Amino acid sequence: MRLKFSTPLSDQTVRETETAWFELELSHENVPITWYKNEIKLHPSRTVLIHVDGNKHSLEIKDVTLDDTCQIKAEAKGISTTANVMVLGNPLLFCTFCSVLFALFLLF
Repeated sequence: MRLKFSTPLSDQTVRETETAWFELELSHENVPITWYKNEIKLHPSRTVLIHVDGNKHSLEIKDVTLDDTCQIKAEAKGISTTANVMVLGNPLLFCTFCSVLFALFLLF
């Protein structure tokens, strides 16, 4: 049987400081996945966690920032699946920023 993605990646929209979670399922077990963010290989870190359970693979990007808006790619033995992550700004931070600007405007 030929290797394929039984469940491909799907696009995610998250707010700043939240966690983006990508999951996929392969037709075979024990097949390594390489993860990419905008074509740059990802490695586990404090904010990037990679999980494997049989043929199910997942990528967790914690505490996202606006800079994490990107394309995620998972590659296994010459096949790949991609998804986009859209990070939305934190409305509370934006409102605070607007309040400060308004206060400065009133001063001048």
